[in-house]
Amino acid sequence: MQRVLIAITTGEGVPFEVMESIYGMTIPEGVTTDLKIIRSYSVSKGRNELVHHAMNNRYDYIFFVDSDVILPKDSLEKLYNAKKLVINGTYPRKEVDTITNQNPWTTLYRHDPSLMQRINFGPYWLSNNELPKDGIIPVDAAGLGCTLIHMSVFTKYMKDVEDWFVFAKEECVIENGPYCLGEDLFFYRECLRHGVQPFAHGAIRCGHLGKFIYSLPDVKPTY
Repeated sequence: MQRVLIAITTGEGVPFEVMESIYGMTIPEGVTTDLKIIRSYSVSKGRNELVHHAMNNRYDYIFFVDSDVILPKDSLEKLYNAKKLVINGTYPRKEVDTITNQNPWTTLYRHDPSLMQRINFGPYWLSNNELPKDGIIPVDAAGLGCTLIHMSVFTKYMKDVEDWFVFAKEECVIENGPYCLGEDLFFYRECLRHGVQPFAHGAIRCGHLGKFIYSLPDVKPTY
């Protein structure tokens, strides 16, 4: 029997709609699940604690779910059956141009090919229409709001990494620019450095709750 830890870190709470989608998921045959929620305003700290909890309790997988992401019923089933070390569902980004666009940007990233040798994030987002309807594609990074990770990523491939989730390190920003900000991009950089290829499942398209992020107008100062 394979054990999956459904893992959430949140600073506030988990909305009813998110919990309802978690408990409404189809559980794959031969799998048992547990839910662990850590309250922390530091997402990086919370994610690292959740991984340690999964390691100490001998889980086979950790399934990161964000507290503002609504999961389709077959999320865990399809991600688990893909048998990948790291595989993501996706959800639309919150920028205003995303919600007003018929082909919105997702939370999946791919590299600027000219920067691949440096494993440098000059990423651009995949649009919704670029995803296969029911297929799996390699990606270079993703938001961690719906991500199934085999525990061997932490215990074997990245066992030399002190913290798997770090919001930003000064030397990273200096070398690579702001695209390495965020504990999700840091984690995927380490995946690529350690030979772990992340994937995304085109059929797992989640809802995304919350306020939208609007761009500020370009206003010249009056002084």
